[in-house]
Amino acid sequence: MDKEILIALIRTIIILPIVAALAYFFIKYGLGRRVWANGGRRRMRVVEQLPLGPKTAISLVEIDGKYILLSHSENNSSLIKELDRLPDIIEQPELKEIEWQSLLNKIKDFVNSLKNRKGK
Repeated sequence: MDKEILIALIRTIIILPIVAALAYFFIKYGLGRRVWANGGRRRMRVVEQLPLGPKTAISLVEIDGKYILLSHSENNSSLIKELDRLPDIIEQPELKEIEWQSLLNKIKDFVNSLKNRKGK
């Protein structure tokens, strides 16, 4: 009985990493989602996707040189607009670099003011 358990344990130790590696490669490289019928060429692509909530998003999809703006949620999808060209890029505001020393000094001052209030 002990010998059978030991053999099963050794098999598990050998096979588990193999299964985990296969799962990793299938998830990372999307082998299940590839289009094999037309030689791997695609007719559409997702240009950009913007989440609006936990289960809702809008997507910009390119199909044959035209662009489609789609809204999709957990239960439905709908066409918002068809575009002939890509919209202009929206510039994001630049993030200011945090001045860590200044921030630490403000935190120390705040903590000291709390200690002074407690002491009075």
